[in-house]
Amino acid sequence: MNTFWQFENRWLITATLRMKTALSVGSRASLLPAGSDLPVIKTPERVPFIPGSSLKGVVRTYVERVLRTLDGMHTQYPGQRLRRMGTGTPEKLKPLGQKLRALSQALHLSRPREVMRIAHDLLPLLEEARTEFDRWAKPFALLARQIRNELEPLAFDQSDTLSRENLEKQLGLVEHYLKKGLVVQAVTLAREWVVSYVLLCRGSGDWLRRSDREEAEQALRDAAARLRGENAEPPAWFGQLPHKEELGRLWNELGNLRNDLAHCAMSADARSAHAIGHDAQTIPQRIRALLDSAPDVVLPGARVVVDLRALYQDTAGLDELPHYIERAKELAGEGNEVVLTGQAPIWMYLAIAHALHGKARRLLYTSPVTGEVSIFDHTT
Repeated sequence: MNTFWQFENRWLITATLRMKTALSVGSRASLLPAGSDLPVIKTPERVPFIPGSSLKGVVRTYVERVLRTLDGMHTQYPGQRLRRMGTGTPEKLKPLGQKLRALSQALHLSRPREVMRIAHDLLPLLEEARTEFDRWAKPFALLARQIRNELEPLAFDQSDTLSRENLEKQLGLVEHYLKKGLVVQAVTLAREWVVSYVLLCRGSGDWLRRSDREEAEQALRDAAARLRGENAEPPAWFGQLPHKEELGRLWNELGNLRNDLAHCAMSADARSAHAIGHDAQTIPQRIRALLDSAPDVVLPGARVVVDLRALYQDTAGLDELPHYIERAKELAGEGNEVVLTGQAPIWMYLAIAHALHGKARRLLYTSPVTGEVSIFDHTT
């Protein structure tokens, strides 16, 4: 049985409380001769208020009672699902919860392409689950609108294709990180944003291929070194980019910020947390000025390898096929060249290949025996 001594989750719920009946939160009795024997607690400005501890006690008592009831039902009926008689079981809440958990992990691990895809998938799920909120998760109904408002600026279904809109969504994510106080993630993503911007302005290459990104990074390092008076010369194509000097300055400053964060202030001349936070807040404005000059071109994503064996644990089950398909679609992204590989049943290969038609620009199968085999190719 749950003893409620282990802290596992923290939820922030904002709400407006409206009293349906009279409410009085008492204070200690007055010591004045003419004082009230039932005074109301007030702020130093003499305004009545409800202490947080009063609300916490009521909510905690109610929640613990519900949880103990559920624990008792699991003990009495082990292995059985809890359900309400005559009302069915929720169908949308579980996939919604799984997507929210995946979104949280992608946010904290700075996976912007995953964040954009998952946020795009969550918006319709939130809408579809509205009727189940009232029946099964009323507290979550209060949060659904706030979650939707935070997801909409991040949602994008073409996250593997580099474009101005993609950069706009990434910038929104940088702003989101700073708003939430996640400075490390904001600085890390801002640095990668600059690399992606340079590749988009160049207008060629594979923006997700490591060698292409390293080439852009070297050009930025040369530009930054030249501004510092060092003997460095960026490649000719970099000299044709807009705001090339600002790119060099920004790369210098982002590099210093990243180093300050990576070394955890383990040096005598380390900058203060306040100074780093202040500098980080200027990043969105500076990269937005760059975004205004980004060309209206599109760069496709890289080759994505999907190992079907990694989609299941011991034995693949037909009843889990929708989950396998969903996960494969997430890994494949939009508009990529996708390679299917790994030990898996033929029915899984067929179902996933069918599901990727229209999502992948090219689909291949590879194994040590067959080599690469083209399943379909929409690049021509």
